[in-house]
Amino acid sequence: MAFSGRSCFALAAASLCATLASGCGGSGTLTAQEYPAAAEQLVSAADLGRIDPASPEYTVMAWWRDVQFSDFSGYLSHLTRSVRLRLTAQQLERELPILAGGIRTAKPRILSAEVVGGSATVYAKIVFRQPIGATRYVTTTRPQAFHLVRVRGRWRFADTFFADSITGQALKAADAAKS
Repeated sequence: MAFSGRSCFALAAASLCATLASGCGGSGTLTAQEYPAAAEQLVSAADLGRIDPASPEYTVMAWWRDVQFSDFSGYLSHLTRSVRLRLTAQQLERELPILAGGIRTAKPRILSAEVVGGSATVYAKIVFRQPIGATRYVTTTRPQAFHLVRVRGRWRFADTFFADSITGQALKAADAAKS
């Protein structure tokens, strides 16, 4: 049986329409996947709602959320004035996106907090999820202490050691890749 050019075109068009109408998942209901999908661990308003807003633990989690969303003013608002003054605008513009990317698949699990006068140390286990494809991940942890001081009734970070450890590793890797 021979097909004419017109009937081949019609058959191809019908096949294409059927394929597009059916979608990739058979039912046409495949949900969109974004990297890092299941590995992502963004701090939510609900997470913050479970913590006393006057506590140093809350400050750590609120800071974490601001970093994950690359919120420059939020990030800075959690630091003491002396720490903020050590950071340049150029440094922040370069490092905050690196820090945000480095912790989007991580979330602190607060273990305890020690408050002595106007100083606090929040002990946490940082839970990192290393993505494997779009729906799976491997979990690793890292213990971390965060040092805060009370300034006019609010807890503020006394240093940027954790942030520096994340951005320092990424910047070294980027510099090595350029070499």
